[in-house]
Amino acid sequence: NLIIGEQRQINISLHADQAILIGTPITHSAVADPVITDQTPANNVDSTATQVVGSVDPNDKTVSPSEMTSSQVASGERLTYTIRFQNTGTYQADRVIITDTLSTDLQWNTMELIASSHACTWFIHNGTLRFTFEPIVLPDSISDEPGSHGFVTFSMLPNANLTVGAVVGNIANIYFDFNAPVITNEALLTVSEPMQVEDIDMPELALWPNPVEDVLILERVHAGNGLLEVMDLTGRVVIRTTFPGNRRTLDVHSLSAGSYLVRIDGTLIGRFVRR
Repeated sequence: NLIIGEQRQINISLHADQAILIGTPITHSAVADPVITDQTPANNVDSTATQVVGSVDPNDKTVSPSEMTSSQVASGERLTYTIRFQNTGTYQADRVIITDTLSTDLQWNTMELIASSHACTWFIHNGTLRFTFEPIVLPDSISDEPGSHGFVTFSMLPNANLTVGAVVGNIANIYFDFNAPVITNEALLTVSEPMQVEDIDMPELALWPNPVEDVLILERVHAGNGLLEVMDLTGRVVIRTTFPGNRRTLDVHSLSAGSYLVRIDGTLIGRFVRR
């Protein structure tokens, strides 16, 4: 019932998967239907280019790769960790210390320093890796935002006997001078095996938080009453329940740490990590 000359507006909010990096370019396309009686259907299509946005913690830790097969682990593929930090205070930092309590699933004696933004020293004592930047003279972000950042990158081998479902986590503590530590996110490595199934892109389903500790939230665009199943990476069904409506909460606290697949009515639709 849109009349000639009338204008209407539709606002759409989209939440990108948390695995997509901030700044990733994306393109949205819109099509207005029907076009059967439209004399100028060419102007019924429009596209807009934008990018993924979000808040950023300047102090974080990442691991690459974040997922390995057991054969990759056994063959000696290395893990590369990067710890980033930023002085968001109001004065320069004369010293930065980073401590990392290493997982017993890592081979500590294979530690290699790859790169760092500033000169540093490091050692491992009783399973704790320590980096010391002194003097660093790191400017604060107000007086010199580009110069207020720093990082350290290192690599290490995981234990060769890690099996499917193993999750190796590490958290770093960053000390600026004599302040309390800034605690980073947990960098997770998951050991899994590729499933012999076709990947199906179903963006109408969202899973969060991911990784999850206790309660997983599932939301889909089209409401229904399907069979919801959660499988481990061996294909064994560990949870079987119904999915009424378009949103469901799922208690996963009893699951072991690792990666899991989700399917609805026999169709694979997603994956999550139990922390």
